[in-house]
Amino acid sequence: MTACGVPAAVAAALLLSPLPSVRSAQSVPLLATGDYLAVSFMESLQASRSFQEAARPAAAPVRVSVRAAGHDRLLSAGGLSGEECGALTLRRDGSIDPGGSPAAEARSAQLLSTALCAGSPALFRHVGDAGHWIAFTLIGGDYTDGRGRRYAFRSRGQALFAGRRRAYAVALDRPFPSLLLDGVAHPYRMAEGGLEIFEPSEAGLPSEGTPPLMKLRRMVVQPRRQAPPKTGRPGG
Repeated sequence: MTACGVPAAVAAALLLSPLPSVRSAQSVPLLATGDYLAVSFMESLQASRSFQEAARPAAAPVRVSVRAAGHDRLLSAGGLSGEECGALTLRRDGSIDPGGSPAAEARSAQLLSTALCAGSPALFRHVGDAGHWIAFTLIGGDYTDGRGRRYAFRSRGQALFAGRRRAYAVALDRPFPSLLLDGVAHPYRMAEGGLEIFEPSEAGLPSEGTPPLMKLRRMVVQPRRQAPPKTGRPGG
């Protein structure tokens, strides 16, 4: 018998029994706000370099938008053209509102798992702005034209054309590759080693052999050579 009147065997059993699992708000990662893309879509886009191929109709959404509501997070899932198929609130403690909503879990501040609008959970990774990430993945980098002028497509929808600033994006609502330059749609083709941009058109890619408006060759950045280590004079 213990001093409190509890049998010793009972007290020992209470000490040895596992405590119930309690997940505090501090142990739940707080999701960054912005767009998240399905990891499967991201991998397909990076491998194929074709938005039309990676975005083929699928049963599950490819984008989840996350907005802040205090310490809670509002999740809405849908396609890349803005359509929404479902939404829920992920509370700071990891619970979901309304009750009975599909599963959702913050794996880290940049990684989300959810079954929203789908039959099973899928992973989504934070990209900030989906349109900017897609455009940079497909086209981003440094190029040069036949006259040696330089072109650069940067990560936030900004480009430099021979020193002139341009805004660029990839159209996400067309069945053919379309590059928006300052809002004007140009069909484009990723040629071997470069990029071909054609005259503005809504009709699709021109036939093979049509001369492009601009033919750019991707620049290959050579790694800097390291200087050989300095050696002291013999006997120095």
